[in-house]
Amino acid sequence: MDAMIPAMVAVLPYAAKETDRPVLNGVSVSLGKEMLIAAGDGHRMGLKTLPLSFKEDRSVIFPRGSVSSLEFLWKKTGRMPPLDGTLVSVIIAKKHAHVAFDGKQGMRFRFGEGTTVVVKLVQGDPPAWGKLIPKKDPILQVQFFAAELERAIKRISASGANMVKLAFREDFAIISAKAEDQEMESTIPIHITKGDPNEMGLSPQYLLDYLKGKEGVIIRSWEGDTSPVVLSHGTTPRVLIMPMKLGEKKEASVAAESKAETSPDASP
Repeated sequence: MDAMIPAMVAVLPYAAKETDRPVLNGVSVSLGKEMLIAAGDGHRMGLKTLPLSFKEDRSVIFPRGSVSSLEFLWKKTGRMPPLDGTLVSVIIAKKHAHVAFDGKQGMRFRFGEGTTVVVKLVQGDPPAWGKLIPKKDPILQVQFFAAELERAIKRISASGANMVKLAFREDFAIISAKAEDQEMESTIPIHITKGDPNEMGLSPQYLLDYLKGKEGVIIRSWEGDTSPVVLSHGTTPRVLIMPMKLGEKKEASVAAESKAETSPDASP
């Protein structure tokens, strides 16, 4: 379980802040042959798949506050001492937490050989996050450096615009925005790995939230129309952001998500 809690913490920022939507106000964990950890607010979503298996298929929702508490306990947990005691073994040693269902109480976590806590889970079925992941070949897939896009977005969003247009060309992208009859634009180099030049509109704040603290290459893929834009970076969670209609300042709604909330087979 060395990766479970860090993954839950990593997707937590994408959960809904509003408490009137409890199934979106926490982190969903789908158990089975592999573990899918996800959170979303209806406009964006973060997810990570882990090679951890459970004997039964089951989906649960951890409250936002419980995830923060688990993170605190996880940080306080020491690494399991290696048998050989060598310096290399100490450095690469992992932390351990045992996880099990505790009847109707929730999920029980035992950290190391000491602290045990029981997390009371959110009642209800989580959205079918797995069904929201694009499955078709993207009409556009590009690579770019995180720092360059972040600088461009910060310059453009200073105008107060709530949407930025990203126009991808052969080897560069034009980042532009319009606010109060003022239009600003910036250009960054890119590399198209699949598809043809295209353009899309996205929330500058969502992009800045994602890009914060990231270095190196970002991979962005898109199936077109109202499909979500998928952002990937190293081992961090994949993030899906709904595009905004160009020429308008209204975000596309996640109709599939609202259906998933009420669907009887909401588990991926």
